[in-house]
Amino acid sequence: DLKQAYRSWPEHKTLTKVVVLISLVLIYLVSSLIWESNYQVLRLGLFILIGLGYQVFFRRGQSKLQMFTWILYGIGFLLTLLVEFVVLKGDVGRSNMVFRMYIEAWFYFGISSALALTLLFSGIKKWPQWISIPWVIILALLVIGSLSYPYLATAKRIADRWPDIKNPPKTLDGMAFMLGESDGSAPAIYNDGGKLLNISRDYGAIQFMQDTVSGSPVIVEGNTVEYKWGSRFSVQTGLPSVIGWNWHTRQHNSLLDGAWIAKRIGEVANFYNTVDLESARKFISKYDVEYIIVGDLERANYEPEGLAKFQNLIMEGSLNIVYGDNTVNTTTIYKVNTSNNSGSK
Repeated sequence: DLKQAYRSWPEHKTLTKVVVLISLVLIYLVSSLIWESNYQVLRLGLFILIGLGYQVFFRRGQSKLQMFTWILYGIGFLLTLLVEFVVLKGDVGRSNMVFRMYIEAWFYFGISSALALTLLFSGIKKWPQWISIPWVIILALLVIGSLSYPYLATAKRIADRWPDIKNPPKTLDGMAFMLGESDGSAPAIYNDGGKLLNISRDYGAIQFMQDTVSGSPVIVEGNTVEYKWGSRFSVQTGLPSVIGWNWHTRQHNSLLDGAWIAKRIGEVANFYNTVDLESARKFISKYDVEYIIVGDLERANYEPEGLAKFQNLIMEGSLNIVYGDNTVNTTTIYKVNTSNNSGSK
């Protein structure tokens, strides 16, 4: 049977030599064809895959742990080859495909490397000293070098804060950078092209939404160009907004015409700038908005006359203030009162 034939394979030396010779010729021909077809990466990968296949299926006397280690490495290697031939339609230069597949590949490489180290250490005493000693020294230097990053970089990252902030909070709270000085003596001020934004005012408002808002209500907040303070509530809370980070929105909808994204950004700007209450109600109804954000960012980027309309919407019962005091000293969150909002669904 197949099992018996597999076990007796090494006994047929002549047949083995013939099969190996034919295999090498076929590998050469296939790899040459691959090279001429402009798939040079696969030619290199083919030899590695053959080596992995031998280690997994034909090498005798190895333990299950050794075989499992090779399988994990093989899966990681196959993932790196996958992105050379498969790409999602609409991806930006296949960057997302490579990024996401390589993360998984490095997980497999990391796990297989850890298992390989345990196997190597179990047999290192059998190695000649002129090999084992340099090998251990090099490994130790690599490990120390990798461990030096969190030791040296953490202090640098903590110190990399706002200008004039001498003692920022030292905490695992990922939002604490908004506070400025740890004792509250000076707020964090973000200079947005000459517009000074006190982002510490957003900290409490974002925490309020994290603690009190349930479900996935739609919010509307100020939109800016990338790598600035725009979309900060949707970023920190995970709540859906009328329009998010410009470039990410374009990436996620890359098969669609990007003009609709620019149009929606314009609609958000018009919503904040308009003094027409009916226009504001229609916007709220169209996007099923439940929360409206007005903080330093909105006051810096939109017309004060347009922002003043929210007070009128409060007076007519269309909005309620759920956070802040509707002044320039706080970030204010308005909740849409759908029962009184004539433009709502």
